[in-house]
Amino acid sequence: MMIEFKNIFKSFDDKTVLENFSLKIAPGERVCIMGPSGGGKTTLGNLLLGTISPDFGEVICDSGAISPVFQEDRLCEDFSALSNLRMVLPDRNAQKARDILLRLLNPEDINKPVKTFSGGMKRRVAIGRALCYDKPILLLDEPFSGLDSYTKQSVADVINEYSKDKTVIIISHDKKEAEMLGAKIIELK
Repeated sequence: MMIEFKNIFKSFDDKTVLENFSLKIAPGERVCIMGPSGGGKTTLGNLLLGTISPDFGEVICDSGAISPVFQEDRLCEDFSALSNLRMVLPDRNAQKARDILLRLLNPEDINKPVKTFSGGMKRRVAIGRALCYDKPILLLDEPFSGLDSYTKQSVADVINEYSKDKTVIIISHDKKEAEMLGAKIIELK
């Protein structure tokens, strides 16, 4: 599924965030949107998801085809890690969720409520949930925040394995993260 931003203009109050921005992302392509804070990276993600609209221009994408990881984890805190993943599976299949979680967490943690987890553990659950939600586009907004370098690499390996045939869009400020996920860098100025 092709994604296209056509001549996008977006401002908030008096601040122009995107000005005449255009980009095509081919099916199966991996891109990393990079740029300074406040430069429009998360705005592009929100435009894709349809949570905001451009002031001018057009976004061509089926927002229902996107599995997102937001900057904030958006987990059900009282649910276990396993329940957080199973909720996005149409058949509530525990095996796929369990397989992914066993790659991201210690086995003794998958049935604990996520409210007891560290920030990095919650981040891994959020990523696992997005990987379970079987959509053709994976949108990762600052996916590795709160993770140490060793954990980043192991999580990147899981993302790469479970998103082989997907379009992957990463929003990050770290070129190494783009490299770990095999993404072409799109620099916002």
